[in-house]
Formats: sequence, structure tokens, C-alpha cells
Amino acid sequence: MKKISVLVLSVLVSLFVFTACTSDASDDVTAKPTTVKEDKEHIKASIEQFYSCMEALNDGGFSRVLYDFITKGKEEKRVKGKWCDDTENDEYCYYTNKTVHIERLLDKLEEQFGKSSDVENAFDYTSFKGKYTWNATTKKWTKENSDKIELLFPEYEATKNNCKLLMDTYEDEEVSIEGKTYKLPKKAHILFTVDSKRTAEVTLSDVKYDKSTNITIPTMATVKIFADPFESVLTVKRNTKEEFSVVYKFNIGSSCGYELNNTLTLVHSDYGNIKNTEDFKFLKGYFLQNNLKVTYSVDVDKLNVYKEKDKELTNIEINEPFDVEVHYNGVKIADLEYDKSDKDNPIYFIFKDGSKETTQFYIQGFEKRMRDIFKKFEDLGAHDDEEILIQVKKNK
Repeated sequence: MKKISVLVLSVLVSLFVFTACTSDASDDVTAKPTTVKEDKEHIKASIEQFYSCMEALNDGGFSRVLYDFITKGKEEKRVKGKWCDDTENDEYCYYTNKTVHIERLLDKLEEQFGKSSDVENAFDYTSFKGKYTWNATTKKWTKENSDKIELLFPEYEATKNNCKLLMDTYEDEEVSIEGKTYKLPKKAHILFTVDSKRTAEVTLSDVKYDKSTNITIPTMATVKIFADPFESVLTVKRNTKEEFSVVYKFNIGSSCGYELNNTLTLVHSDYGNIKNTEDFKFLKGYFLQNNLKVTYSVDVDKLNVYKEKDKELTNIEINEPFDVEVHYNGVKIADLEYDKSDKDNPIYFIFKDGSKETTQFYIQGFEKRMRDIFKKFEDLGAHDDEEILIQVKKNK
């Protein structure tokens, strides 16, 4: 069963990379014959375009602001740990509290006006409504009445309040989960701008909950996320009591768009007692990027049968529950299969001429390329109190 689990994970990761971006797809979707050599070139091009898309993401406005927020304006302060009383002055009683600019602004907001909700398991939108403005002279927030939540504050070293966080819509619904009462969001809208430019935005809509079962679950929801420069939409829908569909669309401009479409069928609708794969029946879906499409299906019933077998599985048995195909311009160009004889790179393309090639050939060096692209986020260093406290206690 371990090999089957590895296959599932490996196939999904490989397909994400292969279909995330394709550079040479055109608007002409007319099926045209291709050679295996051309098919391989299409796959290679998709990988290179994926890296280009990730570079665009890293260079975007949201990435820059996020990086500044978690790195700019660092301050250190010697603080006495709560594990020591007021009379103790030993060195192990103290730790270095490290904060950044944005943390201090939010800490001051909470200090002045309290937490966003005094109600357990809920967000108190009504009580928190107001226009909050940071005063650089007094180092305090001021508050004015408003029918929404609005925060005006500066980036580090900015001479004015050039950041604006706006929440103008919020609705929730009271539900019970394992005997506890929660208020879960049904609708929300949050917009974040820097220098009046849209930098991030989240819209939650069409949320419906089923409270008639032994556990509350969403039966419908749409989440739209913008983080300059990418936009994404996640749609969840319960088709029947046993069938759910999840669609995720992501794009950066016109060349870096893809779609992930999944349908999951359960064995039963006793949601509170779903514990393992035996409660799942079938999974099917596809990845789509312009003219490149990868379809897949997993017969979970067959997986469960093999799970009971106390023997070494053959390649045929391992691959039988899975059907994974790669299409270009509507024409099948390859299958993906697991070959247990290759312990290092067991996922293979089986091309239309019968030749095979490991997927590793196309993604070798992937981790290094990704680390290079997002290098600025590496080795930022922990400034979280909890990590420092843990280290202090270990050295005690």
C-alpha cells in the first residue's frame, strides 16, 4: 500500500508541474498530428514556462510587500520570561524578543482597542467597525466611526500612511461542531492597497452549510483571491450527498493560467465518520493548460482491495486503479505509469509509439530552480518568540 500512496502523490505533483504553464500553446485547438519528439518538446516547454510564471509571481507587488512586512524594521528587546518570578535575575530568565514594523503596529492596535472579537469562535465584525489611522507622531492609532473596517498605516520608512486594508463585507452563520458553537463566514470581502494600487484582495461568496448531518460541512463556496500579479478562483460544490466537485483556476496574465478540476465520490454521507480511504469510492478530474490537458481517475475501491493483500504487488496491480493520460490539442500523446523496478524515479511517460521515459528527466533540478527563484525568502531567520523561548529552555 505504501507504493500505491507514493504513486498517488508522485503523479499529482508531476501533473501539477507539467500542466502549470505551457509556453507554445496557441488559440487554434484543431487537432494536429505530432511526433513523439514534438510531444516531448511540448512537455519541456511547459516546465520552462512554469519557472517563468514563478518568477513573475516572485517579482510581483504582493511578493515585494510580503517580503518587506516580514523583514523590514526589525527591533530586538531583552524580555524576562514568564517562567521566572520578579525576584529572579538569572540569565536563563531572559530572551530576545524580535519584532518587525508591521507586528508592532498590529500589537499597538490590539493594545488600544482589544482583540477583533470577545466572542469565542467568532469574528465580531460589527464591534470592530471603524476607520483606524496610524499617527506617526504619537505612535498610536486613532479611530473614527465607519460602517466598515479600514486600517490606514505606513510601510516601513514611508513618510505617509500609504497602506490601506479594507473589509467592507462580512456575514456569518452559527453552526455547531462537536458540541461547540461557531460562527463560520458566509460572505466576506477584503481589499489591500499600497500607494493606491490593488495589491491583494479576497472575496468569499455563495457559501452554504449543511447542518442536518452529524458534522457541519460547506456544500457550496466560492473564494476569489488576488495577490498581485496572480488571480485564482476556488469553487466547491456538493453535487449529491456522496459527490463533491472542486474547481481551482489560477492565472498570471494570459500565459500562466491553469485549471484543476476534481470530482470525489464517497461511499456514504456519514461525514463525521470519514476516517480513511475505505470511505472513498472514486476520484476523477483533470489539469488543463491551454492546449495541454492531463486527465486522471483513481478507482479507490480497487485500492482498498489491494490494501488487504498481504503480498508484493505487480506493476499491473499497482497501475490498474489509475488511469492517467496526457493530451495535446485533444489528441492523446502519453500515459503516466508506475514502474517499481526503478526505485529512484518510478513515474514514467509511456508515449504513443510505446517508448517510455522517466518524468524525472523533465523535472531534474526542480528544487534548486525553485529555491533560486524564491531565494529572497530563504534564511530570513526566526523572530518568533515561541521559537526563541524553546531554544532558551533547551539551553537551560
